[in-house]
Amino acid sequence: MRISLRNSGIGITIIVLMTIFAPFSAAQDRATLEQNKKKIEEEIAYNQTLLKETTKNKQHSSNEVVILNNNIKKREELISILNREIRAINGQINRQNAQLDSLQKGLEALREDYANLIRIAHKTESSYSQLAFIFAAEDFNQAFLRMRYLRQLSTERRNQAGRINDTQEKVKGVIANLELQKEEKNVALKAEKDERTKLANDKKQVNLVIQDLTKREKNIKTTLANKQQEAKKLDRQIQKIIEEEIRKAAEASRAANANTVQSGDFALTPAEMALSQDFAANRGKLPWPVKKGLLSKGYGQYTPEGMSKVRAQNNGIDIMTNEGAEALAVFSGTVTRIWSIQEYHFTVMIRHGEYITVYSKLDAVYVKDGDKVTTRQPIGTIHQDAATGATEMHFQVWKGKTIQNPSLWLAPF
Repeated sequence: MRISLRNSGIGITIIVLMTIFAPFSAAQDRATLEQNKKKIEEEIAYNQTLLKETTKNKQHSSNEVVILNNNIKKREELISILNREIRAINGQINRQNAQLDSLQKGLEALREDYANLIRIAHKTESSYSQLAFIFAAEDFNQAFLRMRYLRQLSTERRNQAGRINDTQEKVKGVIANLELQKEEKNVALKAEKDERTKLANDKKQVNLVIQDLTKREKNIKTTLANKQQEAKKLDRQIQKIIEEEIRKAAEASRAANANTVQSGDFALTPAEMALSQDFAANRGKLPWPVKKGLLSKGYGQYTPEGMSKVRAQNNGIDIMTNEGAEALAVFSGTVTRIWSIQEYHFTVMIRHGEYITVYSKLDAVYVKDGDKVTTRQPIGTIHQDAATGATEMHFQVWKGKTIQNPSLWLAPF
């Protein structure tokens, strides 16, 4: 007599192993999505802080358009991530449903097998029936096999009962996970809907600001023209100081008969040459001169945000940041000059071999001429414009007498 049972326990084990490892990569993807989502949410929150500061003044400005446009971009990225997260959750729900279906089918098979074991055991349930079954053997070997069969039958019943209990617990766990994932999906769907509403509001707000700026375009153009005159004064002052630095470096080299090397416009000592080479090697990797901020005006010719007929020139970049923010040195160097002019307030110039960085629109300055500074060292607080509420700094990079595009030197922000 043989026991003919399907090995349902092995089947259940395979199912469980498959459902454990299959979602592993999906879980990693979800974790990456969560990290990206958190980063964008922090950027949107920072934009809201800037927007609140900029709109303290009831008169709209192009900086407000910059912030709102950046907010729109970030919200669109966030909505995209939320949609990917919803798709990922749907994928997990589908896998969990497939796992649940497999477990329930396996459980049904286990119960059917267990019922067969009970029916077989019932026939030999009493001690007399078991003895009669053994003594009815034709010889000793058959009797021994029948004794072993009865022991196996008892063991298999216990094992099968254990497999049923284990599978029932797994079913409960899968159902609990499904409920959790459905709840996560509802939260993500609500967040996606809320972001779409906020996105529509931002687009509506930016249109209203642009309409107001368009109405005041003539006055804005006049104001900008005055600012351009101040920008030219700043650039002339920078060029004059750079020429003085070049002349002083050459005179010092001749007077000391020093071992200097001519690099571009400057006569550099070995230490200055090493610093200059280090600076050049970090092109595209320099830290930003603020802890947090938005690029409000790029290098070269530009049209202010919200304007269509106004053109201006920028020999550096302008970065909008939060109230009370500090300007940070982008590289090690020496403070060569500090001065002030009306529109740009205090300006700090730092020399890095033949390279020079310029930090304008500062209020309090923490350094003085001749100071050695290190990368990311605070050098002063950034001025907040009383008229617009914007906290904005102006930043330039020079190689000797040649102006550079700072965006090409700074790392992606």
